[in-house]
Amino acid sequence: MKVIIVGNGPTTTKDGHFYKDKHTAHFLKDAAGLFKATSWLEPVVSIRDLEKGNLLASEIDSRVALLNKATVRHGRFGKVFDYLRLFSLFLAEARRSDCVYLFFNGHLPWLCALTSVLVRKRFGLYIRCDFTPRNFFDRMIVTHAHFILANGEELVSRVRPFNPRVNLVAPMIDFSADDLFTRDVDRFGKAIKLLFVGRLERAKGVYVLLDAVSILYKKDIVISLDVVGGGAEYDALVEYSTRLGISKSVHFHGLIKDKDKLKKMYQGADIFVLPSFNEGFPRVVYEAMLSSLPIITTAVGSIPSLLVHEKSALFVPKNDSNALADAIEVLIRNSQLRKILSDGSACAILEYLSRFDVTHAMQVKKQFGEKIASV
Repeated sequence: MKVIIVGNGPTTTKDGHFYKDKHTAHFLKDAAGLFKATSWLEPVVSIRDLEKGNLLASEIDSRVALLNKATVRHGRFGKVFDYLRLFSLFLAEARRSDCVYLFFNGHLPWLCALTSVLVRKRFGLYIRCDFTPRNFFDRMIVTHAHFILANGEELVSRVRPFNPRVNLVAPMIDFSADDLFTRDVDRFGKAIKLLFVGRLERAKGVYVLLDAVSILYKKDIVISLDVVGGGAEYDALVEYSTRLGISKSVHFHGLIKDKDKLKKMYQGADIFVLPSFNEGFPRVVYEAMLSSLPIITTAVGSIPSLLVHEKSALFVPKNDSNALADAIEVLIRNSQLRKILSDGSACAILEYLSRFDVTHAMQVKKQFGEKIASV
């Protein structure tokens, strides 16, 4: 069985080698071992064009056929040309392939999915972002997909009215129940250690978090915030923490590539905070749950499908620094609630991981195999 996989983010290149985030790269490696032939199509950017500290990648397996090796062009007309070229590559490869698997949504996967509907090509969708079928074409694509894999119960519930062939997918994570860390939530140091891990952009709520820390600082509540991640707002956030007068309490670490070092950051924290404005289901929440951390987050995307307010997390409104500061203060002062949330997040991730006995690539193989075998 030959499959073409279309991504919705950039593949990176440097010195003739091609890279993808390590979890997608591992998925492609698994797929290459399961399918007769695996092709990968996605825009390509040079590593030098990426923001500093924003790459955690693995080289793409040599068994995966890279359909596109040309880096993206700059400017409006350059981007239009790139998409036309990528689309022509898709059309040529789709004719030689048995099925299409699309990381949905995004401009290129959306166009390839619509084309697959029109030419009656078997295709499956992987939905991992905050997606709802809102227009006629979205609904057409979702309805005609031979199967859909979604990375959260909330996404499954949104899509199921349009297509009953939707299932929860094994998360693209490289840890298991054996990695669970148990903690003593009653042991605090001189300063309560908050942890944020994620891309540094406004939509992740990092400015809101800094405002909340400033509010607590003015109440003489001694806290320390570790910010892990890279992104376009890195320098602006450092400057903003200085303007708020909390720079001595906020520590920016950039992107931490070393897995063991990142694990120690989670294990050394007291409370995990992710005040995002929108999400699918963020990998960092899985990591915080495996570290048995009390979690404060927003009820966006698929987060409420796995975490429950006041049982395994505290939910706060989006873009509300006062509510976030109040939630942090409540957890600092209430050791019983910290214990409830710590135990609750650990139990929730163990139950979630127990649902999957196959990898993402194996689920794709099974879904396509069942459909093709029945024809």
